[in-house]
Amino acid sequence: MRRLARIACLFVLLIVGLCAWARVRDAKLAEQRESERLRVERTAEGRAIIRAVERYTAEKGRPPRTLEELVEGGYLKALPDGPSGSLTPNFDAPIPAAPGQENTPPAS
Repeated sequence: MRRLARIACLFVLLIVGLCAWARVRDAKLAEQRESERLRVERTAEGRAIIRAVERYTAEKGRPPRTLEELVEGGYLKALPDGPSGSLTPNFDAPIPAAPGQENTPPAS
């Protein structure tokens, strides 16, 4: 009988530990999502995207899969520019020269 009671106590401790771990994990994930949301919200484009996603989700019942869905549906006027002025990097563009150096192409 004592052995069964010990096993039951260990099982209860295991369940309590798993529940505590899950709550800590969920709290960390929620904190990360909130931090990311606040970072995006700081920019005007970010606020516009957030409003567009909220309207899209309210009307369609699901979040958009891509930003293009927001433009196609009329929720955004155009795709936002990335840090370099476009969403896709231009790998063919010349690399700017360092201050005081000329931007000469490499000899082939």
